[in-house]
Formats: sequence, C-alpha cells, structure tokens
Amino acid sequence: AVFGDSDFANNSYLNILGNRDLFLNTLNWMAEEEGLISIRPKDTDYNPVILSRAMGKVIFFVPVVIIPAMILLAGIVVLSVKRWKK
Repeated sequence: AVFGDSDFANNSYLNILGNRDLFLNTLNWMAEEEGLISIRPKDTDYNPVILSRAMGKVIFFVPVVIIPAMILLAGIVVLSVKRWKK
C-alpha cells in the first residue's frame, strides 16, 4: 500500500472522511486479515438541547397555536374579500 504522505493517519486528521477506516483496513490487509476489513459505523454524538421554560413554551405555541391561527385568519380574510366583491 502506498500513500502520498502520512498526515491522514495523524490524530488531527484521523476522524475526517474515513481516514481511520482507510488506515485500519490497510493495516488489516497488510496483516492478511481481510476478514477484519470493514467500514465502521459513525460515532453518534449525544448533544441534548437544553431549553428554558420560556423557550419551550414558544416552541410549543408557534406551531400549535400561532401558525394555525394565522392560516385561519388568512382564510377568513379571503372569504370576506370574495363576499365583498359579489
């Protein structure tokens, strides 16, 4: 196996674009352990969203109350304009 340089196996580049898989699969191939060659699943990061009580209320009321109310109001305005023109 020939690579242009060894930077892809450096700690700062190891987690970028499958460099870890390339490096480990190359080592497994060189050790004649083809059964170990695979593409490993991506690490899942757990990043919980922390909201204040006020933000939680906003996130609830906008899609559940405000947007439907605006659609209902727009419908009433359209019907009123159509009736007014008759």
